[in-house]
Amino acid sequence: MKKFSATFYFGLLGLSILIIQSIISENIIVVLLSLVGFALILIYQYEQQDVKLVVSKAKIVKHFKRKVSTHYFVMFIEIKNLPMYSQFFDLKLTDSIAQNIYRSLKDTFELPTFLYAVNQLVVVGKFSSPEMTDETKRYEEQETMIRKIYKHIAKTEFEVHGSTYYGDCVVGAATIGDSQHIKSFDQLVSLAQFAMMQAKINHQHYIVADDRMRIIYNDTRLFYQTLEKGLDLDEFEPHFLPILSKDELQIIGVESLLRWEQNGYRVIEANKFKDIAYEKNVMYEIDQRIIRKTFEQYAYWQKQNLVPKSFKIVLNISSRALISMKKEDLLNLIDSYNIDLKNIEFDISEQSLQDERVIKAIKNLEDIGFRFSVDTIDAIHNIFDSLLDVDIKTIKLNAKMLPNKYSGKTKQAFYKQFVRIARHFGYEVMSKGVETKQQLAFARSCHVDYVQGYYFTPPLNKTLIYEYLYKYQDGIEHLF
Repeated sequence: MKKFSATFYFGLLGLSILIIQSIISENIIVVLLSLVGFALILIYQYEQQDVKLVVSKAKIVKHFKRKVSTHYFVMFIEIKNLPMYSQFFDLKLTDSIAQNIYRSLKDTFELPTFLYAVNQLVVVGKFSSPEMTDETKRYEEQETMIRKIYKHIAKTEFEVHGSTYYGDCVVGAATIGDSQHIKSFDQLVSLAQFAMMQAKINHQHYIVADDRMRIIYNDTRLFYQTLEKGLDLDEFEPHFLPILSKDELQIIGVESLLRWEQNGYRVIEANKFKDIAYEKNVMYEIDQRIIRKTFEQYAYWQKQNLVPKSFKIVLNISSRALISMKKEDLLNLIDSYNIDLKNIEFDISEQSLQDERVIKAIKNLEDIGFRFSVDTIDAIHNIFDSLLDVDIKTIKLNAKMLPNKYSGKTKQAFYKQFVRIARHFGYEVMSKGVETKQQLAFARSCHVDYVQGYYFTPPLNKTLIYEYLYKYQDGIEHLF
């Protein structure tokens, strides 16, 4: 039975008074209009009530508070094609389709069903024999039900406003099992969601969590907690990789790279934790801290006359942070450290140039004077149009492209031609991944503008980069 809001009852009271007064005064027209108004409020309230079917995990857990969690299994469902309908049609259409799927599942299977988000549902099943402990049979029972639910959603026609739509879903199922780490219904819902995400990653329609996945989930959950602790302890720091001119090997700038200095001694590269940071929605905060700390070090180097006024600082941040960044906040931060705008460059990947939101963010920052470089040019034909849309200053040729002593003449010729074409169009070119004397000599022979790589030094923390800059203010040509 639907519960109506206070707004509905207030409207009903007002209309009732108006109807009574109209009947007493024998004003039939007002009576009819009041009845129409009442009907419209009722219809509107009914439509709005559908949206309130969306519940939080806490409410799902509360519903099963007095249940024995080992008797149940949870299915976490994501309707994959709903975002397409909201993008190309009507935002309300996705709500209507999701609610139709919700009602269809609830009526068909007669199981506790919840709308967890606009495109996500949670269905709770109960084992046929609650006391059953055979893990194989429990797994098979979950798989049977999850298959039925998947087929039902995929094959059912859902009609909205006279049009027919189909659902395309991915499902994860989980029960507590023998694991000592999954103890509560709260964690069970999260485990089912984790199984659903694994199904998406592996391009499967559904996955039932087994003991191996429970262990992985628990490790991931612990890593979440460790990541949050790392934020609280402010353990994310910039490490700096020098950029050198190709002739004199003069240090003309540094690239700021994100590193997690866990517990003060273990250094973790960004690619080891950034996906989890994205999932926890903390990557933007981490990037903001790295930018601030980078500017702080840069201002200190300038104050110590350690670097020239033209010294370049390259920020290697995520595309999501670039999209979310407010240029006013960035400008205020730059002003607070008295940094020349033209010395700052954002490093972006070729993949991010496929995103229109990234291109828009780049243009907004270019308008106020920021510079951009594009990293990892492996497939120039895929991003040629995007390069024309934005004012990229530097093209960085990654380590995979740079020939080594085992490379043939074809790869060397290709690299040289690529440098020549890039320079012809006015780009500055950097050879990344220089690890040997032979690679340095080859990069120089191609007439690139800058070189960078572990041949000179790995990324250095703020203490070591200070010593490096101080020691090699006049360049490091004499070392090589």
